Formats: sequence, C-alpha cells, structure tokens
Amino acid sequence: VGPEFTILEYDGLKELCAIEDKLYKEDKIGCRSNFKEILEKAVLDSNRWKKWLKNDEKDLRSLSNERKEWIIKTSCRYVWTLPEVRCAQNKLYRNLELNGIDAENWVIMKIEESMDKYFRAFNLININEKLNV
Repeated sequence: VGPEFTILEYDGLKELCAIEDKLYKEDKIGCRSNFKEILEKAVLDSNRWKKWLKNDEKDLRSLSNERKEWIIKTSCRYVWTLPEVRCAQNKLYRNLELNGIDAENWVIMKIEESMDKYFRAFNLININEKLNV
C-alpha cells in the first residue's frame, strides 16, 4: 500500500509541475520550483533506488525513460522529508497558489481517491461512528 500512495503522490506532483511549467511560459510565475529535478537528484543521491535495478541494469543512465521514472517514483518515498525536497515542494505549492490552485489539496485528493477503495473493501466507511455505538 505504501508504494502505491507514493506513486500517486509523485504522479500528482508531476501533474502540478506541468501546470507550473505552463504558468511560467505564460509569465504568470517568476521562478520555477524545479521540484522534479530536485526530487530526482535527491533520489539518485540516496542510492536507495539501486535495489530496484534488475540484474542486467547497471545504472539509471542506461535505462529507458519509462523505467527510470518508475524507479524514481518508487524510490521517492525515501526522500520526501529531505529539506531540499520540502523546500522545492513548498515553492511549487506557492507558485500554484498565487495562480488560484490549491496544490496541496490536489495531491491529497489523488491519494484519498485511492484510499477509498480500501475503506470500501474493508467496510471502514464511518467506522468511528460504528465503534461509538
């Protein structure tokens, strides 16, 4: 479940980065957050991604873009809390907030949508109310 939510968080943030790029090109923000680049560097520097390499893979540079992104999105959970990643994420959120986009809620909603299937499958909807009976 943890990797699933990390991938959803990554995908949501990637979508927000695309919106930020569009706003930057439209001169609606002055400075990009560079979130994706900072996150990727943090993942690479952590070396935690190496465990996901297959026997015939030597390093990230030798991988297809699709495989490289899978490894980054799977490994980013190890670096979410690093100061440089948090700073870039906050900058991304501020840039979007200045343009009327609630970026943090966007990401949370992506994760909550996936969590709902577990709440339904395990009959956990309104569980607190049921426990208080």
